[in-house]
Amino acid sequence: MMYIPKHSESGFRHLSSKHENPHVLGVGLKVHTYTRSKHLVNYLHANNVSVDYTRILRVETQLAEAVARRMKLTNGIFVPPGLKKGKPIFFAVDNIDFSEDTPDGKHTLHGTMMTVFQQEDNAT
Repeated sequence: MMYIPKHSESGFRHLSSKHENPHVLGVGLKVHTYTRSKHLVNYLHANNVSVDYTRILRVETQLAEAVARRMKLTNGIFVPPGLKKGKPIFFAVDNIDFSEDTPDGKHTLHGTMMTVFQQEDNAT
């Protein structure tokens, strides 16, 4: 059974091509990140809960290209564009170890997660 809104303001998807509801984009990105399922993303889109699969792929590509462009400007290291030069920055670093299904088939993943933040000018 599919939900059919009584008027155009109902539901999650904004029908105007000029605007996109960030909620439906976020749902689609999250579902695709966890499942990698084209079928599930398109099912959610058909029920007005997500954008379609091709939109998800376009956004993921745009994000990857933006990160690559940024890394070219910063000698191969991703530096968030909001950081201000000359102001102190703070890091939190932790290792990540998983022993489960991984893309390379070795069933382990070892990585490092780093978070960086900087206080705003008006912070005391």
